[in-house]
Amino acid sequence: MHLDIKLAIVQSGQPQYAIAQQIGVPESRLSKFIRGYGTLRKEQVARLYELLGLKDADTHREQSAACV
Repeated sequence: MHLDIKLAIVQSGQPQYAIAQQIGVPESRLSKFIRGYGTLRKEQVARLYELLGLKDADTHREQSAACV
């Protein structure tokens, strides 16, 4: 589970579906990714981190087998 992403979404005050729209994926795909069951492309992960003000998206991609 990607708790850092979930926490950042909650702290952003934006609904999860709005974040998903901004990175170009269905909310269900983002939800599965956060729970560790789905995948996102590298570009989508980078955009997600950018939107949420998180750092080390490259480190996250390297450590996450869920990213393709």
